[in-house]
Amino acid sequence: MTNIEDLIATANRYDRQELIQGWNQDILKNSKIIIIGSDILANYVALNASCLGFGEVEIYGTGKIKDSIQNFKRTVSKENSDYSEGFLYYNFPENESKVKGIENITSMMNQEISIKGINLDMSYGFNWSVIKRPTVIIDATNNPISKYKALSYAKTNNIPFVSVSSNSKIGKIGLKVPQDEKDENYENNLLFHDLENKQGEMTSMIMSALAVDEARKSLMLLPGEQKLDDIVVYNKQSNQKFDLAEDLEIKDEKVLRNKHILQIGAGSEGNFTALGFVIRDVGKLTLIDDDVAELINLNRQPFLYDGVDQPKVQAAIDKFKRINPRIEYEPIQKRVGLDFESYFENNKPDLIVDTVDNNKTRALLNYFSLKYDIPFISGGTRYNSGQAVVSIPGKTACLNCKVDIDKMALDSYTPQSCILAAQPSVITSNQIIAGLMVEEAERIVAPEIYGNPTNKIIKYISGESLRLGLLPTIERCDCNKNGYVNTWVDKMKHLYGG
Repeated sequence: MTNIEDLIATANRYDRQELIQGWNQDILKNSKIIIIGSDILANYVALNASCLGFGEVEIYGTGKIKDSIQNFKRTVSKENSDYSEGFLYYNFPENESKVKGIENITSMMNQEISIKGINLDMSYGFNWSVIKRPTVIIDATNNPISKYKALSYAKTNNIPFVSVSSNSKIGKIGLKVPQDEKDENYENNLLFHDLENKQGEMTSMIMSALAVDEARKSLMLLPGEQKLDDIVVYNKQSNQKFDLAEDLEIKDEKVLRNKHILQIGAGSEGNFTALGFVIRDVGKLTLIDDDVAELINLNRQPFLYDGVDQPKVQAAIDKFKRINPRIEYEPIQKRVGLDFESYFENNKPDLIVDTVDNNKTRALLNYFSLKYDIPFISGGTRYNSGQAVVSIPGKTACLNCKVDIDKMALDSYTPQSCILAAQPSVITSNQIIAGLMVEEAERIVAPEIYGNPTNKIIKYISGESLRLGLLPTIERCDCNKNGYVNTWVDKMKHLYGG
């Protein structure tokens, strides 16, 4: 094939994940996943499972869409906003079943699979007798009894079982597969007795994507991967983030309400950072992307589901307004170049967020961050890994000092269209890194409530046993005042047509 029309004509929504070595979409297509739960974890899990293309998705849970969930439809007040019970109910009125609300939106996100929401309490053991045997089970509740019943059924029927729970401070995930020689103590730990409060909005974003990826691995293990053999923890109370320490006293407060986030990129990672800011009630969200939605985006950019051939920024914001209309949204369909400096001359956002897929733009945003003294979070992913880097001028090292982004920009070029820039990609790594980036954003604007943002590189690697970790890097630089900013444009302007 030699032209973009031929590529578009033969594209399908799974193209990017089918580029992954060892990936077999038919394995997922012929699989049935059962999701237990109806709160925010189940929302995220169902969204991920549908986008990955599990052939049958069944969501079992109870509860109705309450006034507290739907308050965003009728009020401009942010004081009582709480998305712990979910965010995928914007097509459904009060008193309808929550699992039916999840079914409604996720079935639109992927019309090629079967998705059913079933109002049934699976903490009652006899209810398991009415279901047809699944291929894998994810319990996304904070209910130890539910987890015990699901685990018992999975063990009896030799089915992989993923347990995931969260509250506002901590999230945990574990896996039990058939013929696994884990002892009774490990199985008891999968019940997560310590996580029985309401689910956390951002801890759930991170842990749910891990859960779906572990479910996928239990059915289709790719080269270089290994199945999870221990409990994985994300802990906002720990400076190390991924252990059980409690060296930070934090509160669950929505600290972004009076803040302006400038996000560049509305693609795979950008769908989820933007969703995180929406759920966390950011004051103003400026979303910038010059691209249009394409069919091949839909396996990892779920909020573009009915926006193919439309500008990504507008298609995404149309959905986010229905989830949270109280935010001031500013869509800008534009590629960020040197001429974007005029924006910073007239605006002072509280934070720059980079979710782009090219190093030229990252290098430019690092320059703008330093010149205009604006904190900067940069995130990047591959199908099996990702990283997030925080830079605060004068307080930490900049992105160039941490990862040599200028050299990477000089050495690389990424075409504009995803059709032409064929890179393997899946939804899960993008959602994991996006969730971690939003959490760091809250630390940047309110360290007195959430603790200081990390000065290390946050890393996700699918093939490592603990999955998540921190990498040391240069702690501080003076690039904001040592002459680097003054010489940067002359050194780099040829990349931007200058």
